[in-house]
Amino acid sequence: MKKIFIVIIINLLSICSINAQCWFTQLKKDLEAGSAEFQKFINESEDGFGVYQRLYDGGSTYVLKNATYLKKFEKLSPDAQKFISQLTDDKAGATLSKFLDDCDSDFVALLNSDNRYAQAIVGHKNKYTRADYENFADDIGELASSSASKEKLENWINRSSKISNFGDVVATGNRLSKNITDAIRLKSGKLFEDLAKNLGLTVDELKLYDVLTEVPLVTTGGFMKADVLLIKKNVLGKIEDTIIIENKLSQGTALTKRQKEGFGAIINGQISMTIKYDKPGEILVREGPLTVSKNKIFKISDAGTDNIANVKIEKIIKVN
Repeated sequence: MKKIFIVIIINLLSICSINAQCWFTQLKKDLEAGSAEFQKFINESEDGFGVYQRLYDGGSTYVLKNATYLKKFEKLSPDAQKFISQLTDDKAGATLSKFLDDCDSDFVALLNSDNRYAQAIVGHKNKYTRADYENFADDIGELASSSASKEKLENWINRSSKISNFGDVVATGNRLSKNITDAIRLKSGKLFEDLAKNLGLTVDELKLYDVLTEVPLVTTGGFMKADVLLIKKNVLGKIEDTIIIENKLSQGTALTKRQKEGFGAIINGQISMTIKYDKPGEILVREGPLTVSKNKIFKISDAGTDNIANVKIEKIIKVN
């Protein structure tokens, strides 16, 4: 039945728009000259025409005729396809083919969960700014996907930011966060001293706090990861004070959606937060909800590098 439909559609070229004729005309040529596997894909796929057209519109010349890659590309959502089709595809082994080779089921699920990820992968073709790229470091950290898929996403977004001459922005953000965390764990040095001063504590008082990292805190829509969570326990081993610190690559780097939910709730008077799960070696969940305060949520940021010599420490007072 679909074969008959294809013939009818192709024969309607004479009354179609010029734009439609372009991809229909090419499809007709490719069907006539293409492999049996390609013809079968177009004939049997529920969205074969749509998949072909999105690739054609994106400039594809190889994948749109290769049944193996068409089947992989088809698993992406139509919205994701519109962006991913912009990757270079002028020959076998070009960027689009390499990308699709990365597309296992978990990575595809990640991409389909939010088309912003596919858009960022081709950000260099869509006038992305440095700030646009910076926002993804925390977004990726909060994903529930496998570490392998998160690494793939980071690598592809870094590739795009490099092409835009911004460097590997996501990786730089992660290095800065690690450098900040390591300095706080060291419990000495300029950053630690500046942090104590901003918190209204002496250095010795701040040394009494345990330093935890990437702690998942429940928000209304999911969870955010606290880059640094400082907790102070009393003589009975119970948590009596909590300080949340968010690390950002630059002052202008936006909070993620979940961070806006979490910090926004605290700013508006919420006084407790639940830990979603314990990381290996930690037993915080059984402690119950953490007591939080709008006076004890801070941001540490640099100016776009991973150098912590001149970071800015400030209280989070708004989320927009």
